[in-house]
Amino acid sequence: MTIKEKPSEALVYNFPHAVDRVFNESMTKNYLESRARWVISDEVTAEVSDEANGGRKAVADRYVIRHYPKVFGNLFPQRQLMIHTETWEPDGEGGYKGAYTCDVQDAPVLVEGEMTLRPVGSGCELRTLHTITARMPIIGKRVEKYILGQTRAQYGDQLHYLDLRLAGTPDLLPRDTAKYPLPKDK
Repeated sequence: MTIKEKPSEALVYNFPHAVDRVFNESMTKNYLESRARWVISDEVTAEVSDEANGGRKAVADRYVIRHYPKVFGNLFPQRQLMIHTETWEPDGEGGYKGAYTCDVQDAPVLVEGEMTLRPVGSGCELRTLHTITARMPIIGKRVEKYILGQTRAQYGDQLHYLDLRLAGTPDLLPRDTAKYPLPKDK
């Protein structure tokens, strides 16, 4: 089973910061690790490398703690290793195009995305389309819908965190008021 968002369903985030500033900050080891810890990871390592085409590649291994609804609770471990790979390249028009995969270990789930980061006025726009694949009979579609909702909320929080970080005020979005809250027992 696979759910792929339509272009009209893309997650769109507008930054008041220049495209190169957003791109350069979002593709640093420090940012990737702090973002993962802020989102819900209890252990994370990230590496960023420059690509020959002028782009960048980032790989982050992160352990996350999830509290799934009861209907899915026995299907997935509560603590999961997610391997996130993100690649970007210049689009030839002053912006960047990228793709990512998030392979959820010990679960038959793959999260993928296609992204564009383009200048808009004095700021920029990041547009992301998600694809969720749950290789599970019978309940795969329900799992995909649930994971898509969680992915969009978490990704939106990450972008807001990046925006506040670029403004020099990342503490203005306390973790417990984000749309994707931390478990209460963490």
